[in-house]
Amino acid sequence: MVNSTFRQHLASLGIDSAAQLLSFFYLDTEAVHSYLQGEDEVNSDDHPIIEYTAPKYLLAYQRAGAFYDIFKHSLKARLPLHPTNSAATLENDRIRQRIPYYHKWGIPEHIIQQMLKAHGN
Repeated sequence: MVNSTFRQHLASLGIDSAAQLLSFFYLDTEAVHSYLQGEDEVNSDDHPIIEYTAPKYLLAYQRAGAFYDIFKHSLKARLPLHPTNSAATLENDRIRQRIPYYHKWGIPEHIIQQMLKAHGN
């Protein structure tokens, strides 16, 4: 029952496969550390900066720079899986599943090609 409820919820979001779900995995641990390098504020229980800045960010004019900055760090990120043929296939499928979202979001084709090239597709 839990699996069917979970599948139904994912399907309502347009996610019908593991590769589609994993397409939203952008940053591995190394990429997160690289992305955060030089940041001096960290969200924590005793310093909840997200509580106060997230609403302002969500209501503000969205800039593509944030996406492209995360995208740049994601080019080297890989799923934390033991290397096997099926893991490599899942990695390739995961990256290819991003393409429809990128088209929907208006991401330029040269960025899509950069992503595919960085991941060996």
